[in-house]
Amino acid sequence: MKKIVSVALFGVMAITANSQVSVKESLKQHYMNTYEQALKLNDLELAINSLNNALVEMPAEQSMLYKDTLSMLYFSNKAYLPSFILAQEVYKADPKNISALARTGDCYQAGADYKNAVAAFEIVAPALKSPYYYYQLAVCQYSLKSSLESQVNADKAMADTNSNKIPVIFTLPNGQEQQVPLSAAAYNLKGVIMMDDKNFVKAKEYFQSALKIYPNFQGVQQNMITCEKNSKGIKPAVKPKTKG
Repeated sequence: MKKIVSVALFGVMAITANSQVSVKESLKQHYMNTYEQALKLNDLELAINSLNNALVEMPAEQSMLYKDTLSMLYFSNKAYLPSFILAQEVYKADPKNISALARTGDCYQAGADYKNAVAAFEIVAPALKSPYYYYQLAVCQYSLKSSLESQVNADKAMADTNSNKIPVIFTLPNGQEQQVPLSAAAYNLKGVIMMDDKNFVKAKEYFQSALKIYPNFQGVQQNMITCEKNSKGIKPAVKPKTKG
């Protein structure tokens, strides 16, 4: 009698366990379906919420891939802290995932933590052979007043012929944003460095190069005006006469 009861209890436990697994899978599939629908509608908030819920129902070995995706979604939604936390977790789990490390650098940069952004981009840029990240490295180095290093990496960004085709977002003084070719942005950065050094003649050369690539670059147009104002009255250096 006891044996029959034990077998019956084991059967009930097995059915309950299977039922729980079935419910878990059903919930996961529901959240994944909602996530995919949200992506089609470009509803980032719903996509993020749905994927978070789906992750709760996933085994740990499956969740890491989706954590990487969730980090990307958070970053696209300008939620940099959760994006950073997830990207860091993904990179620690898989140090070969350089894209996750790049995202930690992006988040550092977005939070104006340029020192840590530089540390990340110094690994990412050569690993990915990425003109985009050489440019971002140059921008962060300029923010840290490392002008020489900034110019070197701006040159590396422009050395790649794809830099004319890669868009970057340039923020104007009024807070508005303009999408410009990376090569033009790199020339502008070098021009700004020359302006800081009061070398307005060289700065204008870089700005002119930027405008040849992208004539409607508003930031460069403004920098050209500043250069013109500051270079007025500056006379070219007179070469000393040689004796003989």
